[in-house]
Amino acid sequence: MTRTTVAEVLVGLCAVVILAGCAEDPDFYETEGASDMNVDSISSSYPAGTLARTLGTANFRACGQIASRCAPYGQLSTGTRVTFVTGVPSNGFYEVTLDRSVGGQTRGFVHGNLLTIVSVPSAGMPPMAPADRSTAEAIVARTQSCTVVPGSPRYAKDSGGTRNIPICQSGETMWFRADLDIDCDGGSSSQCRSDPYYQRQTSGTTSTGQPLDASRLNFVVVPLDTEGFSFAGRNVRPGTVVAVVYGGRLAYGIVGDLGPRGAIGEASAYMAQQLGINASPTSGGVESGVTYVLFPGVRVTRNEDAEQARALASDAVHRWLGR
Repeated sequence: MTRTTVAEVLVGLCAVVILAGCAEDPDFYETEGASDMNVDSISSSYPAGTLARTLGTANFRACGQIASRCAPYGQLSTGTRVTFVTGVPSNGFYEVTLDRSVGGQTRGFVHGNLLTIVSVPSAGMPPMAPADRSTAEAIVARTQSCTVVPGSPRYAKDSGGTRNIPICQSGETMWFRADLDIDCDGGSSSQCRSDPYYQRQTSGTTSTGQPLDASRLNFVVVPLDTEGFSFAGRNVRPGTVVAVVYGGRLAYGIVGDLGPRGAIGEASAYMAQQLGINASPTSGGVESGVTYVLFPGVRVTRNEDAEQARALASDAVHRWLGR
């Protein structure tokens, strides 16, 4: 059955049950108009905080029905990202929030026939705030072109791999896009302790000289000096604040550890969890699509102070984006 046929059936049903309060909607976009017919629409339940996008022009409704009392606030264009409030559909509709208002509203209902899943939050991970979602998208947009940092080499995802990852700059800010390998060094969790490459120490330490806990703190790893290029020489060292984006999610943290020469793209197990990435040191991580933004000279006073890291990194991001 095609989407158009489904639409006709639903409108017909609406006409049959009009006495129950359902009236035909002249702006019917719940089951037709999808621009990408090769992407799966949805009908199952998902965790709160799940990120989805529209497959075509879709109504953004006052409630989860095709009825006059649920008239649309407006239409969402193809590719609009929405965040699930509960993730449990009602009459095929999902209650969602938007980063920007449509018809003066940021919370409403969209039919699952015109939605597809972008990312699902990990268990225990809080939903991403709309403001952070918007900032994540702005970071990705800002990093679409690359001005290579003078004198910097190219890096590989893993030691011995193809070195094709440049270090880019925009003003004083530095960034790169790579994979994400799981760093469990210093981690106190049983999962981190099961890492066959586990090390008790981290290059960055707490204010009392203890290793940073990869299972409890957001941090990234930068390479040791490579071909004469030094991150420390660019004022990026343990304690420097960072922002990391993956799959529409944003996490703030610090540089916390140093890794192999010539390889880049690694973060703590805890940061991976915040980004919705499998944090297993043996089977986790992702192969591509992670954006790392570094803010030289902006450092926390105590490496373990996650709240200060978030505040400083958030402020640095917004100044960089001109917000």
